[in-house]
Amino acid sequence: MFTHCRLSVIVVKLNIEQQKILVQEDSVNDFRIDIDSCFAILQEAPYGVILLDNSGKIVYVNTKFTGITGYVISDVPTGRDWLNRAYPDPEYRKLVIDFWKNDVALKGVDRIFRVVCKDGSVKEIEFRPFLLDDGRAVAILSDVTQQIEAEKALKESEKRFRILFEDSRDAIFMTTRDGGFANVNRAFLDLFGYTMDELAEMSAGNTYFNPSERKRFQSEIEKSGAVRDYEVMLRKKDGTVMNCLMTASVRKNEDVVLGYQGIIRDISAQKEMEEAIKESEKMYKSIFETTGSATIIIEDNSIITMANKEFETLSGYERGDIEGKKSFSEFVDKEDIQKLSDYHKIRKITEDAAPRNYEFRFIDRNMNMKNIYMTIAMIPGTKKSIGSLLDITEQKHFQENLSRSFRTMRDIIENAPIGIYIVNRKGDVDFVNPEMLQISGATLEQFMSLNVFRLLGYQRIGLVDKIKSGLDGEFFRIDSVEYTSHFGKRTTIRNFIGVPFEEGTEKKLLMFIEDITKQKFNELQLAHLATHDMLTGLPNRTLFLDRLRIALAGVQRYPQNLAVMLFDLDKFKEVNDVLGHKVGDALLTIVGERVAGVLRQSDTLARMGGDEFLVLLTNITNLNDADAIAKKILDVFHKPIQIENHIIYVTTSIGVSIYPDDGKDADDLIKCADIAMYEAKQSGRNAYRRYK
Repeated sequence: MFTHCRLSVIVVKLNIEQQKILVQEDSVNDFRIDIDSCFAILQEAPYGVILLDNSGKIVYVNTKFTGITGYVISDVPTGRDWLNRAYPDPEYRKLVIDFWKNDVALKGVDRIFRVVCKDGSVKEIEFRPFLLDDGRAVAILSDVTQQIEAEKALKESEKRFRILFEDSRDAIFMTTRDGGFANVNRAFLDLFGYTMDELAEMSAGNTYFNPSERKRFQSEIEKSGAVRDYEVMLRKKDGTVMNCLMTASVRKNEDVVLGYQGIIRDISAQKEMEEAIKESEKMYKSIFETTGSATIIIEDNSIITMANKEFETLSGYERGDIEGKKSFSEFVDKEDIQKLSDYHKIRKITEDAAPRNYEFRFIDRNMNMKNIYMTIAMIPGTKKSIGSLLDITEQKHFQENLSRSFRTMRDIIENAPIGIYIVNRKGDVDFVNPEMLQISGATLEQFMSLNVFRLLGYQRIGLVDKIKSGLDGEFFRIDSVEYTSHFGKRTTIRNFIGVPFEEGTEKKLLMFIEDITKQKFNELQLAHLATHDMLTGLPNRTLFLDRLRIALAGVQRYPQNLAVMLFDLDKFKEVNDVLGHKVGDALLTIVGERVAGVLRQSDTLARMGGDEFLVLLTNITNLNDADAIAKKILDVFHKPIQIENHIIYVTTSIGVSIYPDDGKDADDLIKCADIAMYEAKQSGRNAYRRYK
């Protein structure tokens, strides 16, 4: 890059054979440039260069041009060849040509177009065309594909995360290290029963059932930087005690702990359910032990791993001599072993194809033979089988206990934390548990009236065909789908599982559904909390620094300016002291909205904290652009702000720093803007100053 030289005429001639550039110059400084040096500079330049003569013939492209597009000069001998290959779509090509005709006569005009490269890939390339004094045209180009993709991804991320905080069903909090509430969402207020004003006057320790428990929480979180599913007992405003799970992380400024942020989930109902399930398990085990029929669990290799007291009585062996030691085949008469073995092989492939009930001859310890009526089935999700054995003479007693076991299992299903329902051969619903109603958003009457074969949502994800196969005896699983129910509720399902079974002589399908929508929401909420200010919804300091560093990396690839502004509200403390923090918070929110309204889409407005805001201005072609935007921000404050019954007049002081004149990294630019803001305040406030 040449500076401090006034060149009145530059004529660039390319010698194709020698691949050199002859630079002749008529200057008031009588300046001469070495030919080889000029050629080397263009060849190694960090941007692409293309030169066209007056007839439209391309006479030179540099190495970077080839690196970006893949084209060498023989690929694009003329401008028309270049346009046809780079822009094969006629309409888009016409748009590019129209811009070229207008831009080539201007200076400092950049355009970004989609270019088809030699290998067929499409890149976003920024062009700056201009004319030489002798009428030839030059274009400088840079590959900005990654930058544009990053900007699109960032905007999409911000759009997705923006509503998570307030719309979350989980309580979200931000506290200072000493327990002050920095911010909470609506779900937090609803859960604990407090207002924002009440929380402002109290400590987080007041929400603990045992206030000293907060010290243990602080010790745990500061030791590892975060806690996940931290179980603690918390108290509502009305005194109700909740069992809660807390997932939180430390908020830091460099190495200084500022406070904590996270989510709280009331698991009191879950705790009660867990206790109910434990009781159900105890009841199930009790039933297993006292069912009145000999019952065993058999592994795939035929070893008996569980046996109840009745089986001890039936077999003549003690449990310790059976479990893990005896094969079921040892109790089967030799003439029946092959039949039972064949049934088991078929059952592993498709359970419906093998009979669930059959008779065989049983041999006990004393070699006595008994006629046994056996009911056997595979345990879903395992290779184990569960079998109940009865002397035929006790058949009635067996049926009564089996019915009791079914009722117990139905109670367990009713309270299960996953959605469960049963579909019959016609596609109608025979049973649904409460969790499935919650997942679908339907009432019991609505869900029981469904025919799953006609559900469009099920058809879209291929579930109808799976259910039909399941009713023919095929176990299936569909993993991780986003699904909108027939009743309009959108959920994320980890698993749809179908388990075939028989009820009497009718084939049916047992469906299990696991809903992970809340988990997905929580992940997005935490990501939003890390990058945005909870009061104004603006980017926070962390996100601002990320965007500033990305912008600095971009402008370092080709010469360009950017500006950083730092401003705060003059005498903002008086607003808080006289009108209160609630009004002060509302004032900061309105200021953020107004200032954002006068900025460009490419600019960034962030809240540093308190009443301080940062602004990043990119793509500045004229240093006066920063002055113009600073004046617009000052104008925003000329209009009074009404909050409740208060009319507030507030001004601001703005400091401005420019890259690269005032600093070449983020810290230097922010520091210079801070010094300039202080000078604006010293000069009487309601003003802006550039760093000098």
